[in-house]
Amino acid sequence: MVKRSVVKKPLFRKTLNKAITAKEIYKKQIPRVKEEMARNIDRILRTEPPKSKQLKYKGFPNKSIQSLEILKTNKAYEDKLITLEMKKKSAERAIRREKKMRTSPLVGSIRLLHAGKPVRQRLARISQRKKTKQKNSP
Repeated sequence: MVKRSVVKKPLFRKTLNKAITAKEIYKKQIPRVKEEMARNIDRILRTEPPKSKQLKYKGFPNKSIQSLEILKTNKAYEDKLITLEMKKKSAERAIRREKKMRTSPLVGSIRLLHAGKPVRQRLARISQRKKTKQKNSP
């Protein structure tokens, strides 16, 4: 038989009281928390990038309003909102990076850095062709 430790009554009563007071405090705080949550959600909805610019990758809300509805019911909503904002920022950064890459003259060299060997060889051949064309042109 396993010995069970007997819970002393006063200790138990104390923890019960603490739990009850915590519950009451939480009840009092709920409206304030809800207001804060609503404010955060409004802010996110206002700063939402237009649909065309949204990147569709895992975790980025392209159905933002629905995902926010789910968030409202979630207890850890603050963390979720923070991660949502971070993801949004990183997505915007990625979009900006894409634009830069499209317009910058360094595109080839950037591609070379991140490409595999066959791609590098092909790009090198293309650039070589361009150089020879420039040399041969009168």
